[in-house]
Amino acid sequence: MNKPLKLCPFCKSVAKRTGGTIGDITINSCRCSNRECIASFTSVDYDVWNTRPEGTEQTTVLKWLDDEDTWGSGFKEAAE
Repeated sequence: MNKPLKLCPFCKSVAKRTGGTIGDITINSCRCSNRECIASFTSVDYDVWNTRPEGTEQTTVLKWLDDEDTWGSGFKEAAE
């Protein structure tokens, strides 16, 4: 929890810690601090945020989203 968070893979802004404690359960999450960034709309477990592969950048994520194998060919055809 004390490790610094990586920068946002989309806009390179700093990450903001979110979450808290509910009873005995601690929720450790973060999101992008840039309110105009897509990664600011939802929180992600900060271990997941920090363990993404080095070099994960917007172009890599967008390529993954555009990949037919990610969603299946039917989804891509319906969107066109």
